[in-house]
Amino acid sequence: MRGFALAIGIGLLLTAGVGDAAVGHKAGPAARSPASTQALARAITAGHLSTHLEALEAVAERNNRTRAAGTPGYSESVAYVVRQLRAAGLRPRQKTFSFQYFRETKPTVFERVSPGLVRYARNRDFLTMRYSGGGNVTAPVVPVEGSSGCADSDFSGFPPGAIALMLQAKTNLTLEEIRHALAASADPRPTDPNPDKDLLLARQFGAGYLNVEKAVAAVLGP
Repeated sequence: MRGFALAIGIGLLLTAGVGDAAVGHKAGPAARSPASTQALARAITAGHLSTHLEALEAVAERNNRTRAAGTPGYSESVAYVVRQLRAAGLRPRQKTFSFQYFRETKPTVFERVSPGLVRYARNRDFLTMRYSGGGNVTAPVVPVEGSSGCADSDFSGFPPGAIALMLQAKTNLTLEEIRHALAASADPRPTDPNPDKDLLLARQFGAGYLNVEKAVAAVLGP
């Protein structure tokens, strides 16, 4: 697979994502003389970082929520980064390199063949985990006991070659309920009296540190 990055100055390499194709962009000459290192350091504030993060998020929103290499969102992200670097007086250059990348090359089919044929819809009934192996598998489905796959002991005596069925403890949760449970059960994030630094921490840690045990307890109830 192919991707590309922006090589800036001497040895500084920026990457804007991953993807499955080499995409070319030509960067023109700098618009003005390069800014001093001191000026660049002063320009790195929580507010400026937030502006760039929001701009890149907007790019993803306009492009099917992705900026992966080989997609229009990636190309638009690169153009944004190039504009910012030129505005700082730098001369961005792009180099091509190879890397490992996961991409589904054909539609995934998931269906029950017995008793009675049932075809399941992607995104509604199932999702493919990244870096899943390719191929065709037909085998009996066996529920996993115990903590439903969270402990090695759950697979003690599991029949070889069978498909493991992980059971959900509560199947009627909405996405918003899950988000609320994760936020409400999170351990407190670090804070800083400096508003700029605190904003940066808020963006980095969100509602806090994920606490899986508390989140599960929150949705299961007493």
